[in-house]
Amino acid sequence: MPEQVNLIDSSEIQCTCNHCEEETTQDNIAECSNCSDERCENCAHGCTECSTEICNNCSQTCEHCSDIHCSSCIVSCDDCSLTGCSYCVPLSTCSVCENSICNDCTYYCCDNEQYYCSHCYNNRNTGYDLSRYHREILDYSTKVNWELFKEQHENTIFLGIELECSFDSSDINHMFDASERALSGKHVWKDDSSINNGAELVIAPHTLQATKKINFKAMLKSFSQVARSYEGGDCGLHVHINRESLAQGNNTEEKTIEKLRYFFLTCKHDLIRFSQRNASQLESWCAIPNDFNDRAWFVRYCAINTQNEATIEFRLFRGTLDYERFEATLQFCDAVVSFALTHSIAIFKNQKPWHLQRAFRCFLKNNSQYSILLAYLNKKYLFN
Repeated sequence: MPEQVNLIDSSEIQCTCNHCEEETTQDNIAECSNCSDERCENCAHGCTECSTEICNNCSQTCEHCSDIHCSSCIVSCDDCSLTGCSYCVPLSTCSVCENSICNDCTYYCCDNEQYYCSHCYNNRNTGYDLSRYHREILDYSTKVNWELFKEQHENTIFLGIELECSFDSSDINHMFDASERALSGKHVWKDDSSINNGAELVIAPHTLQATKKINFKAMLKSFSQVARSYEGGDCGLHVHINRESLAQGNNTEEKTIEKLRYFFLTCKHDLIRFSQRNASQLESWCAIPNDFNDRAWFVRYCAINTQNEATIEFRLFRGTLDYERFEATLQFCDAVVSFALTHSIAIFKNQKPWHLQRAFRCFLKNNSQYSILLAYLNKKYLFN
């Protein structure tokens, strides 16, 4: 008869962790896939993205979401050096130099459907003259030192408005003329890779009261003769809010942002109807996460983008050339921030939608500057 072999249980084999030097058993030891050191389970981690076993020394923490990753799953933009996990820092590849570039550094050329880094985009050769189309359209990355416009004695919330429009290159002068008549130079036009043939109108920061001096109604009517913003679904109406305005009274900037997230989460259904975005557009450009602790709050393509240094950005709303919806959107952005600043966190946390919406409606009724917004909500049966 063959000799019987007694198998040894790994849980009975004693060994020492190479990192903490604690005594443990063999079945509690894992080998780091990077450095091959054997570590105990207390000194090892699984990469959040790919589940690879890594030791403490080889693990890296994403500075945006704080999740632990292996070195292969931490990426960096070759243009601006932004670093993080692939979820927080999605990358594209430049079609010329093949550098990896983050969303903020990516340029998309509609003419040849290629992605570029800033250097290759500015030096690309398209084979035909685009000088007239770009005559007064600035590069998307152009920084503008804005003057702030407000009424006397105001010191409050500033709205930085971005309206994306799609139009043919032959109509560019019409768009320039209409914006100049209304805004008198308090604006620039910028190239935007997300728009199929068109540009983004960027308006200097104004308080809501100061915008009353701008003839938006005439400007939008003139735009509508040659341009589109709602149609097609690739244009948005984005509103930036200066971060300084979020820290008033007993509110810190972080506390006001927390209230705004609770508001968007609780009133999600009506906000999506207000935005007029479809599910695909929301997912691509301005998602409202399903949970307050969801890390999707901390990426650019979120309904409340907090990735800018000086502003937060409401990205939720679909583009429009309809004056009523345009004005209602501006009033909403001002109102929801004012509402957050003047109400305690208890109004926002763990509330039923009807309770929070009733409080918001009551706030609007008591503030006459939001009359267009209130009439629009009534017309659309929103926030009832």
